[in-house]
Amino acid sequence: MVNIRIKSGFTIDDVKTQLAQSSLPNLKFSNFRSILPNGFTVKSNTVDTYKYGISRVHDQLLRTCIVSFTESISVFSALKVMKAECSSIELAEPRFIEQALLKPNDTYINSQTFLPVIKALEAWDVFQGDTNIIIGIIDNGFLQTHEDLQDNIALNRSEIESNGIDDDNNGFPDDYRGVNLAWPNDGTPAGNTYNSTDGHGTSVAGVASGTWNNQKGIAGVGGKSRFFPIKAGRQGTDRVEFGYEGILYGIMRKFPVLNCSWGSANTYSEINQSIIDFAVEQNVLIVAGAGNDNNRAPIYPASYRGVMSVGETDVADVKSNGSSYCWSTDIMAPGFNVRTTDNENYSYTTMSGTSFAAPIISGAAALVKGKYPNVDMAVIKEHLKATADPIDVANSFLAGFLPGRLNLFRALQDSPTSRAYIQTTWSNDGQRQSKGDTLRIRLHLHNVTDIPARSLSITLRSLDNFFKPFLLLDTFRIIPFIAPKSIDTSIVLRMIIQENSNAEFYHSLSIEEESGPLPTVLFALRPTPSICTFETENLLFSIGDYASLGFVNDRTVGSAGNEQFDGIGFILKNCGSMLYDGGLVVGSSGKVITGFSTSSEFEPRTRFASDKEGAFMIVTDSLIPGSEKIGISVKQELFKLAPNSVTFKYTLTNMNDAPIFNPGFGLFGDWDIGNYGRDNKVEHFTDAIPDYIKPRCYAEIAWKEGRFANKPNPQVGILCFAPVTEPSFRPQAAGLNASGFSYTDEEFNALLNGGNSIQFGSAGDIAMFVGGRFEKVVLPNDSVIAYIVIGADTVRTELATHLKEAIEVIEGPVSVKNGDNSLFSEARIVDNGAKIEIFLNTDENSMGVIPYSIINLQGNGMVNGHIYGRSVSISKDVIPSGLYVIKIQTVNPIIVPFINQR
Repeated sequence: MVNIRIKSGFTIDDVKTQLAQSSLPNLKFSNFRSILPNGFTVKSNTVDTYKYGISRVHDQLLRTCIVSFTESISVFSALKVMKAECSSIELAEPRFIEQALLKPNDTYINSQTFLPVIKALEAWDVFQGDTNIIIGIIDNGFLQTHEDLQDNIALNRSEIESNGIDDDNNGFPDDYRGVNLAWPNDGTPAGNTYNSTDGHGTSVAGVASGTWNNQKGIAGVGGKSRFFPIKAGRQGTDRVEFGYEGILYGIMRKFPVLNCSWGSANTYSEINQSIIDFAVEQNVLIVAGAGNDNNRAPIYPASYRGVMSVGETDVADVKSNGSSYCWSTDIMAPGFNVRTTDNENYSYTTMSGTSFAAPIISGAAALVKGKYPNVDMAVIKEHLKATADPIDVANSFLAGFLPGRLNLFRALQDSPTSRAYIQTTWSNDGQRQSKGDTLRIRLHLHNVTDIPARSLSITLRSLDNFFKPFLLLDTFRIIPFIAPKSIDTSIVLRMIIQENSNAEFYHSLSIEEESGPLPTVLFALRPTPSICTFETENLLFSIGDYASLGFVNDRTVGSAGNEQFDGIGFILKNCGSMLYDGGLVVGSSGKVITGFSTSSEFEPRTRFASDKEGAFMIVTDSLIPGSEKIGISVKQELFKLAPNSVTFKYTLTNMNDAPIFNPGFGLFGDWDIGNYGRDNKVEHFTDAIPDYIKPRCYAEIAWKEGRFANKPNPQVGILCFAPVTEPSFRPQAAGLNASGFSYTDEEFNALLNGGNSIQFGSAGDIAMFVGGRFEKVVLPNDSVIAYIVIGADTVRTELATHLKEAIEVIEGPVSVKNGDNSLFSEARIVDNGAKIEIFLNTDENSMGVIPYSIINLQGNGMVNGHIYGRSVSISKDVIPSGLYVIKIQTVNPIIVPFINQR
């Protein structure tokens, strides 16, 4: 239906004739009538009209008609033809169907100042919600009896309240008016979601689902949509401990929207990502707050693929001081100073934060789902983004970085089925990049609708106006067509790295489709990251340039997430990340050098050039002050990538002009296995060590019993050994209580010299150290070699097999090792304070009396004697301080250097 104004001197018949001769000749009309009632049409439309005293405005309305079409045609297409091809038409405009502005009668609705900003009253005139649409709200506790919430809880009619029985056999007893996931842990009733010490969940629920139009309190954004409280925190805490279990519960209950007003700047978890992927697969939308750190650091779950991440504005559309705004933020909502329900029956409060922006979007998603019940939640997510209002003008200092702010009226008025929507992700080739290299970004454009996407244009630009480390080679691309429910990966965007930097630089992708612009996509790139990620068939892990394992930089700065935090940890695919932090430890003569994500004393000399087998890095302690320096370099080579294990070859080289005594090294890791890393166990992993190599190999295993998300928890094993040519090597392995470890030099020295005697015998937060010590003097420019293998699996016996196979790759197939006299070819020297002790690698009775000599650098014999059996002790008092060698007259003479320090 359209309104037209006929030019003076023309009639309705003239218009009909011209339309019949237009490019829409088959267009038929069901109605063609004057806009004025019959009582006004007293005079015909002629040039003599004004003689009868009719005003100009009256004349214009007399010439205005309402045109209705019998065929389904785009109003804007018809208007285009009318304006271009019908000279009898003066004006042609779309005719809008207006609605009365309904306002709920809730007591404090005028205090809900965010409602006019999102055009909620206009939206509720379009649609007031569907009671069959349920928002699952996952939080730390809810007052189920609150006057403005109790009537809007979606009761689980398949369950009997408070009988202690799981009547519907869904695994959760008494989940009638809410579910308490913490009840087995804190002793509270299974169906009681109240948290007496924190009302966060109660306040979140009010924003999305405060009972609507009940003459009490507030009006929830979701209108007549209802909610179900999912308590995911223990009584007496403000933490959400079982949040992802709550998501799984909501998926099981088939709630189309799940609100998660919680998160942390923790590490990416593959298990948690798989839970989100499952939600998307099951047509469930996860809505989460983007965080309150006022930076661009990712926060989870908001930054997981598939989650709708919500930032916070005030009522003037200015980003709030606390709201985060990273690349994953999808939409903004006015969550600042929101009036909502409090944690007592008749109380209300004012709250701020992305925790209260998120339920605005959850309520909006529920409304759209209710009006368009057959539309997928993935489409509704993109529709909410596409119909949002831009807010760059109010945030000029962040122009380009912020998505739009929710316009609830547009989201309901515009149909989500009228156009194609594209979800965009990207990937690169995985190669380690350096200054001067060309980075290639491949786009993954997913048409999530049933409508073909046509004539897409993609524009790439940098959002950093000052320092530009990338030279963009491809800034514009066109895609003619993307079929419904399909993914296009044909577009590759190239850029040259012009400067070294491990900081994140933001870029935007502006995408337009035949039917109009789509939401802008942001992505962040690091020109030359200080970490490299590797992949095997079943493993993913990262190594930092400064010798850290898993990550680089602090997760947080103060309590806020850190934009410079990078890396993925150590992941067993389909089972999740297992590492909180780890890194290299090197020690000698009481000095210790460490390299962890938060702090490293190493300096990179050579960085990993690729992510392939054979790649290596070299770090040194060259920046350490002279008195604290060991004077060592460590080469870490990616020796072997197997499906379930990775083997590192370590080469320690003396960079000094003086010898290094008894150097040791190892990997220390704080491991968090299973969700939240609770109740982990650790022990010496003898199963993984072949008998023949046990004198020069130790191993540890960490695991958690049970399952999570219907998957067995992973297990990680680490072993260290040296080749037979390094008989001075003494393996070290320890299982630790991570909560009680302070990362002091004294503690690390104990690990480097403790054998396998340090073992934490309880379940808890655990750490492992695996490495070894070379009981020898390493002369200038000389090196020692050892290997560390890390493996993971869900079955202990399989994990042991993976580690044994890794040993076999280096040692070769082993059949018989008994009587292998190669072990007798060397000796080891131990400085025990007042004495020097010589140990032969042989059984005590296998050889007779063996002569030895201590010789100075001039070749003079200082001490001559005999070894009876396996060892001999020599007093330091018999020789002056200095550098010597001990010559042992075996069949193949042994020469071992040492320094006498008195």
